[in-house]
Amino acid sequence: MESSVLLIEDDLVLAENTRELLELSGYRMLLAHEGKSGIKKAYKELPDVIISDIMMPELDGFEVYQALQQNKHTRNIPFIFISAKADPADVRRGMNLGADDYITKPFNEEDLVLAIEKRLSKRIQMREQEELNPATKKAQLHLEEFKDYIRTYGEQIQVEKNEEIFLENRMASSVYLLEHGMVKTCLLY
Repeated sequence: MESSVLLIEDDLVLAENTRELLELSGYRMLLAHEGKSGIKKAYKELPDVIISDIMMPELDGFEVYQALQQNKHTRNIPFIFISAKADPADVRRGMNLGADDYITKPFNEEDLVLAIEKRLSKRIQMREQEELNPATKKAQLHLEEFKDYIRTYGEQIQVEKNEEIFLENRMASSVYLLEHGMVKTCLLY
């Protein structure tokens, strides 16, 4: 079964040339020419790898990546940025977001194919590990069921910034499921 690659690129000539290169390398190619249609195509097709330009109208590549990370079906798809933005700060930003790779334009064709192959082999290894460890999968399923139970039957409270929700040495009487924000913990001696 051939692997599918979604390319999100607004430069039509570069998109077509890259599509041709990757099809000749044995990949089934999916194309989108801007961020919003790229996100929709990713949700619909669930490709094996996503490659995205950064500088695009409406949604840039960083916003595309962040949107795909919000969806449980697309968050684990390997993601590669390709961009003319070669400044180290831009590369660092892409990698700090969690992208799997960042390739600068103009890129070497072999580098792109090698990056895709490495991401695919890593993904296959991760799937094999999940299959070998059914206890982990079962625990994740139970955790999701527990979260759904808490959301359905639990009491929801809004907490203001800096408001205390639990103090040390109190009897624990609640389970907290944090949906948004952060909890700061302190240990006092």
